[in-house]
This record gives sequence, structure tokens and C-alpha cells, in this order.
Amino acid sequence: MRRAVGTIVKALILFGLLTAGGPIAAQTIALTGYFTFVWGDSAAGLPPSLQFRLSNGTTETPMVFAPGAEPAYPALLALNGRQVIATGAPASPAVVTVPGAPSPFIVQRLELAGVQAAADASSAVVSGAQPWVSLLCRFGDSVGAPPHPRDFYRNLMLSTATPYLDAYWRENSYGAINLTGLNGASAGAFC
Repeated sequence: MRRAVGTIVKALILFGLLTAGGPIAAQTIALTGYFTFVWGDSAAGLPPSLQFRLSNGTTETPMVFAPGAEPAYPALLALNGRQVIATGAPASPAVVTVPGAPSPFIVQRLELAGVQAAADASSAVVSGAQPWVSLLCRFGDSVGAPPHPRDFYRNLMLSTATPYLDAYWRENSYGAINLTGLNGASAGAFC
């Protein structure tokens, strides 16, 4: 039931956007706050509703993306809980179908704000072959335990079979990271 109501409210808002003399204020503004999206319950057989919100610490503003402006789901997931700048315009109170509910903000563009955006832009993406070194140590309380040969550790790092480390990194990075850089190196035993 909530999904149906949410869909109807969104449809009314978007209908208001597209009608002549629409309910959007003529002036485009930018709001800064923390972006969240919430999956809502749905009626039996219907997909869950997705609601967008912007919070500045004191108020929470419901958001609706203008047609064609909604980012793909991975981008929404990356922005969830982060400080963003939403550019758009508030819908007029005539669009609000629930008395006392805040007027939604119609988003034309959504992007990371200030320092976060600069930090994200400057952070390097890790991908490709990663160099590594294994330092072989022998601890004082393990004098009776025979050490493994260096090839044992090289196989532990480089084997593409599960549960070895190269397989772990390939699987969890969706193939973007592997440990074949420099074919690995080992040194020791130092301890």
C-alpha cells in the first residue's frame, strides 16, 4: 500500500513539473546536506518504494529526481550517507498531497560536496597487479617446528584457487586487483 501511495505522490509531483505554469519555483537553488535513501515497505506483489532525503542536521527534505536526472543505483549507493549538493527547485505547496508534509525538492543534479569531493578525486584507485613481499620469520617459541620452504608461501599468495590470497583479491575486487605484481618476493628467515 505504501508503495502505491509513494508512486502516486511521485507521479503527482512529476505531473506538476510537466504541466504549464508548473509548481516549481522559477529560481534554481542548491541545498547542502547529507543524502540518504530509504527502501519502503510495499503491498504484496509490488516492488519496494525508494525514498530520497536530504538532511542538514535540523530539517529533513524529501527529494524527487526530475525526469532523467536520477543517477544509477551504484552512484546512489556511493552517495548514501555522504554530504552532497543538490541543485534544483522546491515544488510548490500545491504538489503536496499530505497536509503538513514538507514540500519535496525536485533535484536536477546531485554531487559530492566540498572537501569530500576533493578527497575522493585525489584518492588513487587500486587496480591491476599489486607488488608484495613475504617476510619469513621464525619465532623463539617455535624452534622445534620445521619451516615451510619459500615456494609454500609463494603458492599461498599466487594461487588463483580458493582459499588463497590472489583468489581472494580477484573475487572481492571483481577482477580489478591481483597479486601477480613482481611475481612476489620472499625474504627471511629474519626472526
